Amino acid sequence: RGGIQLIALPLGWFAKNFFYDVEDEEVKNFYSKIENKSPLNTKNSIFYGLRQWDIFRYSLALGVQDGCKELDFKRVAANIPTDWLHDQDIVAMFGAIMSKENVNLEILQDPKKIQTTCENIANYGVRKLIEINSQVDMGNPIKEYESMLTKTISQSK
Repeated sequence: RGGIQLIALPLGWFAKNFFYDVEDEEVKNFYSKIENKSPLNTKNSIFYGLRQWDIFRYSLALGVQDGCKELDFKRVAANIPTDWLHDQDIVAMFGAIMSKENVNLEILQDPKKIQTTCENIANYGVRKLIEINSQVDMGNPIKEYESMLTKTISQSK
């Protein structure tokens, strides 16, 4: 299921699931597995066949790139299972936390705060990812995503 992990967090360190904003229909569809609504199940998407964690990680990176901006949201349903958490997801979350200005290292003792902060940063970033996804020519999605991500990153500097 979750694959081999080299990073071993204590059992139950993170909650059983992470949240995304299900009250925003666009975000909900983006993370869903509904064919032609979610890039996870759209054949020409760069995310086709990947995991919700991959979308979360890209969204987190875009939020970090924009100065670790956070967008809080009402946590209605937890929907990204931590059973599917891979090393690169854990590294991305700790990287995001350490990228915040004036970070207090005591946060590393507080998995709930790490989770909430990363969810808020990813919630900000997923809107940028949705915007990029809507502009991608599905005839050549990898080249288009590269181009759009490069453009987005250079604009946020």
